[in-house]
Amino acid sequence: MKPKIILAILAALILGGMSWYFIRPVTAADLLTALPPGEVPTVYVNVKAMRAAGLIEKIAGPETLEDPEYKRFVAATGFDYRQDLDAVVIASRPGDTMMVVAGTFDLERLATYAKANGGRCAGELCTVQGSTPQRQISWTKVRRRVLGLAVSADPMAATLLAGNAAQPAFPVPGGPTWVHIPGPALRPGSNLPPGVSALLSGLEGARYAQLSATPTEVILTAPCESEAQAGVLAARLTETTKTLRTMLAREKSPAGSLADALAGGEFGTEGKTLRGRWALKW
Repeated sequence: MKPKIILAILAALILGGMSWYFIRPVTAADLLTALPPGEVPTVYVNVKAMRAAGLIEKIAGPETLEDPEYKRFVAATGFDYRQDLDAVVIASRPGDTMMVVAGTFDLERLATYAKANGGRCAGELCTVQGSTPQRQISWTKVRRRVLGLAVSADPMAATLLAGNAAQPAFPVPGGPTWVHIPGPALRPGSNLPPGVSALLSGLEGARYAQLSATPTEVILTAPCESEAQAGVLAARLTETTKTLRTMLAREKSPAGSLADALAGGEFGTEGKTLRGRWALKW
């Protein structure tokens, strides 16, 4: 084969690889690898998919209801999550929150916003104080169209979000929105919000719990150490759901509420894994 032909083939392969890199969508696994090592409660939201399904308006309400401070932020930075945010991973750690976000960002306008609000920037890292001195907001570019953002007492916490692992620390669930909660966080007194803690209190003893949501249902997956343990947890959740259903009937709770959806939960086992399902009605 002639040298010119070989060079042409190599050039085509290189250009093709570059096109794939720039065009391919950012996956949940891509965002997870930017988080610091360790397994902590983690949330993923595919905002682009929710936007395409018309769910953003259902959840957030009309733009006229946006907070005035947020509207000023949009005007200054040009970033509006309703149209510019594609996906986000949020990891909750004691004392801080780490986020890796994919979307369309104007880094220069974000830097100008930080400096105009008493913040500072060094290279691609910017930091600005939040509502309290312990809420330092920092962000930095992770890769093309991906930012790492941290809310922490450490004004440079975002530097920890720079691509730390080759693979996520846990099996990545399917679905446009999901929550992963490691086993230690399922114990009473964990760092979970009260509502989530109440929902998952019956899962103590599972290796981890994952809730994956679609527009029509929420699926629970919770691997256990044995088939017997999975059966105990399924029975516990079934009994809790029956109690909730009885209470709602007594109080005549309106159909379509969150409590009504939780009362419709169904649970079973598949080997050592607990399975659950809740139907969603908008």
